[in-house]
Amino acid sequence: HGQPFFAPPRDPSHLASLIAAEETAAVTGTLAAAPQLDQERTRLLVDVEALHRPTGDQPAHGRLRLSLAGTPGEPLMAGDRVRALARLGPARGFANPGSFDYPRHLARQGIWVSGWIRDPGHLLRLPGAPAARPWQAWAQCLRQPILALVERHAPPRYQALYQAILVGQRAGIPQDLLDNFEACGVFHILSISGAHMAVVALFAAGCARWLLGLWPGLLLRLPARQLAGLFALLPLTGYALVAGLEIPVLRSLIMVVVVLAALVWHRQARLTTSTAAAGLIILVAHPPSLLDVSFQLSFAAMLAIALVLPVILRQLPAITERQAGLRQRLAAWLAGSLALSLAAGLGTAPLGILHFNRLSLVSPVANVLVEPLIGAWALILGLAAALALPVAEPVAGLLVAMGSWGLAAADRMTAWLAALPGAALWLTTPSLAEVAAVYLLLAGILCWRTGRLARGAVAVGLAVAMGVPLAAHLARSRETATRVTVLDVGQGAAVVAELPHGVTVLLDGGSTAGRTFNLGREIIGRFLWQRRIRRLDGMVVSHSHADHTNALPFVLGAFRPRRLWTNGEPSPGGEPEWLAAARQLGLAAETPAAGEVLLATGEARLAVLSSPLAATGSHGPPALPRGPNAASLVVRLAAGRHRLLFPGDIDQEAEAALLAAGADLAAEVLLAPHHGDGKACGQTFLAAVAPKLILASAGFANPFGFPDPALPARAAALGSRFLGTADSGAITVVASGSGLAAWSFRPDRGQPGRSDPAWVLAEDVGKGISAGGDGQ
Repeated sequence: HGQPFFAPPRDPSHLASLIAAEETAAVTGTLAAAPQLDQERTRLLVDVEALHRPTGDQPAHGRLRLSLAGTPGEPLMAGDRVRALARLGPARGFANPGSFDYPRHLARQGIWVSGWIRDPGHLLRLPGAPAARPWQAWAQCLRQPILALVERHAPPRYQALYQAILVGQRAGIPQDLLDNFEACGVFHILSISGAHMAVVALFAAGCARWLLGLWPGLLLRLPARQLAGLFALLPLTGYALVAGLEIPVLRSLIMVVVVLAALVWHRQARLTTSTAAAGLIILVAHPPSLLDVSFQLSFAAMLAIALVLPVILRQLPAITERQAGLRQRLAAWLAGSLALSLAAGLGTAPLGILHFNRLSLVSPVANVLVEPLIGAWALILGLAAALALPVAEPVAGLLVAMGSWGLAAADRMTAWLAALPGAALWLTTPSLAEVAAVYLLLAGILCWRTGRLARGAVAVGLAVAMGVPLAAHLARSRETATRVTVLDVGQGAAVVAELPHGVTVLLDGGSTAGRTFNLGREIIGRFLWQRRIRRLDGMVVSHSHADHTNALPFVLGAFRPRRLWTNGEPSPGGEPEWLAAARQLGLAAETPAAGEVLLATGEARLAVLSSPLAATGSHGPPALPRGPNAASLVVRLAAGRHRLLFPGDIDQEAEAALLAAGADLAAEVLLAPHHGDGKACGQTFLAAVAPKLILASAGFANPFGFPDPALPARAAALGSRFLGTADSGAITVVASGSGLAAWSFRPDRGQPGRSDPAWVLAEDVGKGISAGGDGQ
């Protein structure tokens, strides 16, 4: 049932069939949802009805994802008809092993084409009433006054946080606040979920019972509880529409509806039954939801509460109402809350590590402390403020201001907990077998007393959960080949070199990607975790430009490199953030001289060919000409008889200085200087290097025009192969005693990939090198 969501539509009038390559065109369509705003851009979801090209107009259909630089020139709402001039193309994302597959994520939503609107003036709202989905327009009309109320009365730091809690709009939450919530394992509080639905249902049912109580005769003739439950369905559904009908909202709504249905038909409500019903309904309606992280975590938490919590509670001492005083009741509530948080944490931890590589050790305590501040204080006061807004805005504003006190307390609490040593751990990406083994181990422990089957499950779970990581560690320590991966980071550079015996070095790490995108975590970190690398042995920073360094603060904190080498050039704007982060970690930056060997292990040697420092001894060229790019460290990796050259962002003047000094530049693989700029990578330099493979790390359709369009032809004239990350995604080169092989991560650009897993560079490869194990 879900297969159609993973194959492009074959309809010739579908947008996916009409837009096969990048082009600039105009589209007309209807907004399928309210615009999503953040600090840098606006995201729009458009159901297209026509495509306008210079050659003419034609009918088209399909859903389109548009991004606008800035905000629209006029307010827009779901159902508005719009026309936009945009750069359109097949949905793209960073293509790296271990990274989030953004195009597939969009495909699960029926989106195969995306676009970029460079100017707000290129987006027009067409006259007329909203055309489709009137309920969405109605929901937005209710949502906007609540958002405006929060903006007027909540402190600036907590405005976006309060909006997320009330109506599910998360854009604009301060990054440090998000990081603290995640480190404490309370990030789920930012989603509209069961707590919200419970508050709305209880309030609506209470109001219905009160209204029925005004006519005692009705209570004698009608089932008051059942009527109150049915009455609660209307505000519940309305609130779900206002909150956007995301998966946690749908799951909570369906579960509450199942519980209310059980109440109406005099059935006993079971948590497992309502959870299963919610999952079944969502999956029948939209099967790809099974692969959605929110779906997996939401249902894992609910099932763990249903199955694990009762086992934990049975271990706690029972307290009867007659025996319990205030202290005993408080202790029982605290123990029960901790048990609930622990059960949910056990259920979601394996999936959380699989998807986010993080485990919070303070989560049980943090949930007990933070959830009452948000769920029992800020949420209730915020919903009360929304109800009071139409009749008494001053009262509504006071309620929002009071609710913000709970958010401020939660902010301070999570900041304190997140700062504790070992509060959260970064972990390598487990295999699906390891995730299954952990759940098998948990099930065996829960059923320990049932007999041999449970104990066998514990034994198998332990063996797999511990054996697979140990085997992977031993395999890395015994590896003799050298593996280099040029990551797809957009317009920037990041290279991971895995040397023999498990030694790993990062060469640069940065990109011009937006400020709200954590490149260090989402690309470099996920790749390293997918390769089961927890710590770097070294980090080489060729120069201090942001497109080579802005991901390094996260990488430094998460992977704690043992050594750091830089070109030693001062930054014009003072100490850069990444260097300050290194200093805080007690890591001293070293400036190597030309000819210095940075690392040597097995048959691999990582050495500096040139540096802003004067050459030492009798070998090596003199210092390169000064300048941010020209002063880049030039590094060469020797792997047995194979050579790979990484010249940073040097220009042709620096290249000429290297050649004049007689530097040995010969290498089979060259990372093109300055991302393939036409003002670098001169023909004389290329002839001296004589590469068999030239790689360019540059962003797709970047404004600088990198790499130079003539570079592939110049490479072909030398008998070299050219690959760029913009088209090929991450590019991996493996050098071993049997030869040199390379492949790209993205196979759909006519490059080596899944269909051609190992493109051989050398003639004497023998059996070749397999590309298996990376998901290529």
